[in-house]
Amino acid sequence: MALFREQAEAIRLLLAAGAETNVVGSEGDSPLRWCVEHRDYDTAAMLLRCGAARTIDSAGGPRGMTALGLAANQLDLRMIELLLLAGADPQALDSDKFTAYRRLPARGEIKDDAAWLAAEMLLVSGT
Repeated sequence: MALFREQAEAIRLLLAAGAETNVVGSEGDSPLRWCVEHRDYDTAAMLLRCGAARTIDSAGGPRGMTALGLAANQLDLRMIELLLLAGADPQALDSDKFTAYRRLPARGEIKDDAAWLAAEMLLVSGT
């Protein structure tokens, strides 16, 4: 509940008390994927430091994407870098059998071509 209400201090306390970071909900969503979808970089980093990497490559949630696929779809370079540094596999397949690279928005549909190219480089190189 604290995660969905964006209560950072409560999240910190729960994690310090040993809360499970790899919980998966009935729709296949995880706290890490929720953070990625809501662009909550700080909480995502905190979850990864506390062990959330176990589900980092799992596909799930309403959109069936991996955490890295969600970050790619949102063209969130900071989150892409965080996930790759934490061990996300850019070749992991989501529910539609797409890699994170395939989840990048169509290049012609975005205004920031430099961000698209940077995301492509990160996802292709895996670093």
